[in-house]
Amino acid sequence: MSTGGVKCWGWNYDFGQLGDGTRSNRYTPVDVLFPNGVAATAITTGNHNSCAVTNSGLMCWGCNNGRQLAPTDGNRNTPISIPISLGPNAGAQAIFFGRHHLCAINNLGKVQCQGETPGASQQLSGLSNVQAITSGEDNACVLQASQVMCWGRQFGSVSSNQTPRSIPVSFGLSSTAFAGGLRHTCARSSSGSVECWGSNQHGELGDGTNSDRLVAAPVPSLADISAIASGEAHNCAMNKAGTVWCWGANAEGQVGDGTREDRNTPAKVTALAEPAVAIAAGTSHTCAALASGILKCWGGNTDGQVGDGSTTGKASPTTVQLFGPALRATKVYSRGSHTCALSHADGLYCWGRNADGQLGDNSHTSRASPVPINLAQKIILGTPTKLAPGATAQLDAVASSGLAVTLQSLTPTRCTLSGNTLSILPTAPTGTQCTIEAVQPGANPHPEGGSYRPAPKRRVSIKIEP
Repeated sequence: MSTGGVKCWGWNYDFGQLGDGTRSNRYTPVDVLFPNGVAATAITTGNHNSCAVTNSGLMCWGCNNGRQLAPTDGNRNTPISIPISLGPNAGAQAIFFGRHHLCAINNLGKVQCQGETPGASQQLSGLSNVQAITSGEDNACVLQASQVMCWGRQFGSVSSNQTPRSIPVSFGLSSTAFAGGLRHTCARSSSGSVECWGSNQHGELGDGTNSDRLVAAPVPSLADISAIASGEAHNCAMNKAGTVWCWGANAEGQVGDGTREDRNTPAKVTALAEPAVAIAAGTSHTCAALASGILKCWGGNTDGQVGDGSTTGKASPTTVQLFGPALRATKVYSRGSHTCALSHADGLYCWGRNADGQLGDNSHTSRASPVPINLAQKIILGTPTKLAPGATAQLDAVASSGLAVTLQSLTPTRCTLSGNTLSILPTAPTGTQCTIEAVQPGANPHPEGGSYRPAPKRRVSIKIEP
């Protein structure tokens, strides 16, 4: 939000994780109650808590049963200051939650953690110049100047490590991104290779075995990778050309190769048919936004998280309803058993599990197809800068919601409209202007819920010149 405010929605009863000063579940977005003058620049969320990087430092709210927010017991239903000084350019990537812990990169490039494992409420020794951090439920990993360091419970068969230990990763300093599952971690290098370590019960390390690894193992046949995403026990990678591979647990079809057999090496997701631009992984489902704006999802679908209008699992990519060339998906986010996506005009849509109101559509009914979230919409209006008397032009008008935009001429003696076709009258004087107004009054376009508030009107003036 341009004002620095934050809105949250969903389950709030136990912990106050929405930050609105209550413990009431919210089925539409509500404002987080920051102190006066505080503005957020980045946010991150855990299972039952949230944090924001603000102009007053790091502030968090929600579950505190591991003392991950404060040294005294008691959950927090409004934001409190966290005594970790972040760097001047810190974003959400500098903060990670586990099950009962919070870790952040401070302004000295060191890591501070609060809560139970991993790490006590302290600055961790042996870490400096930290560039990135990721965290699972019971473990955490960081990239520092020349190596990857991890601590906590990396996987069930190995005892927890309370201090950071080095994880040999061949590309070391060139690691640029992490993705973490339940008890495994993967790293992507700046050159596009991928290595994984930790639990390998379902082949989630992608190294052709099912052996757990304390040392990072290269994922074969992957190159030029630009993005990685991890579910509970599966991973996907996308290269710069938009090709997607997945591997690991596949009982729900989340690998997307048409089978339900675990894969311990990457399987190419061939049914996408065109390049992907973004990928995301939930607990047992996967999604990819394609170059045309179509959105594909596959895997577990008991709550409708695949978004195809059914609750039947899909072992191959299936098209998510609503999205396509007219309403293009540009970003996709999956967590647990629900999914959200942004359209090209900044509209937000969510679907899947909604028992706790996590979709924000003013209900707690799970949705098998995308519903628009009750947020503000805006109008994007494309027009020529000038037209000659007697000329016509097709105007491009779209609302971030995908709802129809109505155009009208405010200077009917100079120009008229028929739908989106603008006509300059032959008698229109040169040197004057044609003024167009675009309106979207808001609506409830989905029969099961979700709505948009009226969009601010847009006016543009077109010069009438030869």
